[in-house]
Amino acid sequence: MKTKYIYVFYGLLIVVCFFYFSKTVYQLYSYYRLDKKKSCQIIQWSIKQTHRGKFLVIAKYSFDVNGNTVTGKMTFSDKPFLNKPTAIFQIKKWDKQNWQVSYDSKKPTVSSLANQVPIKNISYMFISMGVLIYFIILLRKINNQA
Repeated sequence: MKTKYIYVFYGLLIVVCFFYFSKTVYQLYSYYRLDKKKSCQIIQWSIKQTHRGKFLVIAKYSFDVNGNTVTGKMTFSDKPFLNKPTAIFQIKKWDKQNWQVSYDSKKPTVSSLANQVPIKNISYMFISMGVLIYFIILLRKINNQA
């Protein structure tokens, strides 16, 4: 009976590892896909309220590639604000910055203002795999002693 729970636990660990692995691979693909950088102009800032009562900043931007103007839109979902005045204050600070857009050289409509390596997900992936390997080694030692 106890071994049944152990295998359910291992199954859940494998699912967690697979989740973080696939999420990390997708985010790394998205990061490396955007292979070019260029200056861009922010056309419009806006604020959107979420269903949880937080506020997100949205930027519409444009940049030129081979004589064509490409527009994009990005929601800064990783930085939610607790109230609207704080979001407005942040927009005023960001409006003074020179923005760089990262875009796919083969398909410039795929672009982003914040192209960062997914360090957090990479670390979660390695931690979950380390926990899985630890418990696999532990199970083998237990089975060898029995």
